[in-house]
Amino acid sequence: MQDQTGQLAVRQHERLQCRLRAWVSVAGESAERVVIGGGEAAAGSASGGGGGVGNGGAREIACEMIDCSAGGLGLRCGVFLPKACRVVVRVETGGGGAIEVGGRVQRVAMVDRKPTYYFGASLTGEGPEHQRRMAGLMEAARAQARGVESPGVNSVEGVEGVARA
Repeated sequence: MQDQTGQLAVRQHERLQCRLRAWVSVAGESAERVVIGGGEAAAGSASGGGGGVGNGGAREIACEMIDCSAGGLGLRCGVFLPKACRVVVRVETGGGGAIEVGGRVQRVAMVDRKPTYYFGASLTGEGPEHQRRMAGLMEAARAQARGVESPGVNSVEGVEGVARA
């Protein structure tokens, strides 16, 4: 794979292909600059989860996580989000669970005329709590790829930022 400058791009992490329901909201200082309007793509619901990354009740946009790695996520979404926008992504992991992670949009491409956008978000979390969330998210992606419900969701129960639907 080559980047826009013709340089060879090497990934640091294994990338898993998946199809998991997700919701994204604009977070932090980006919320002042990026406003999500109404419409079908904006779900209008506020995050019901307790602490963790938290989005302060911002509008959530329904999307689909189509790939993930320990360093980032790939999402398909009907709403454009600009590069460098800080986001909170909540991913449905199966069994009624969801995991929330913070990130920053690194790459955006229009992939369909509907319109549908692909955006790659690098993860902004650190530490053992973030590691547990990512382990749960990676397990959910692997399980979805195998066509079974994720058994690893219970291992992240009680971790801040992990919500039960």
